[in-house]
Amino acid sequence: MGLVPQDPMVGLNPTLRIGRQIAEALIQAHGRRYPAVDADVLELLQQVGLDKPVLRARQYP
Repeated sequence: MGLVPQDPMVGLNPTLRIGRQIAEALIQAHGRRYPAVDADVLELLQQVGLDKPVLRARQYP
């Protein structure tokens, strides 16, 4: 058994959906609120080139 140290600030939590994690970051960093932040999440996923952003936001990392 080995230990692989990871920086929690650069990874996604595998127990939370991708969209929720991005939304929480936007809320903390920019004071955004639900449900307005949901559109921002989808826009960001499109900007980074992910296809089907609605599907990706609902998936787990």
